[in-house]
Amino acid sequence: MKKRTVLIFFTLILLVLSIAALPVMAAPKPSGPTITWTNAPQNNVIYLHVGESYTLNLQVTSATKFASATAKPDTQFPGKGIFYSGTDRATNATSATLHLTMTGKQPTDSLPGGYVPASAFVGVKYGNGNTVVKQFDFQVVVTP
Repeated sequence: MKKRTVLIFFTLILLVLSIAALPVMAAPKPSGPTITWTNAPQNNVIYLHVGESYTLNLQVTSATKFASATAKPDTQFPGKGIFYSGTDRATNATSATLHLTMTGKQPTDSLPGGYVPASAFVGVKYGNGNTVVKQFDFQVVVTP
């Protein structure tokens, strides 16, 4: 009798756990956004002359509507070689093309390697607090 009671108890536990897990197992997993650099240069090196500009086009596509998508620049040597004209942002959408424009400020030949290491970051924020960030690293060579 004791073995039968233990067997029934464990069977009930397994049944309850199985039923509780069904909604979780059946719910589709949300897919994250696709973030791409649509005009990436060959070998991730951008060549500029002083005063010349280049615009990064960063595409965000999501099956789920996002609260905001923001593109921000970063450079290893702030104020040297290049400068950016700000950030870009889109709100309440499922797709957006974000733009970051940089301009050659001064030649980079005096910097280590002769270039400016730079990055662009795209952050996509959803209403439930989830945020996805993607980083694009590249180099910028500025000549007179």
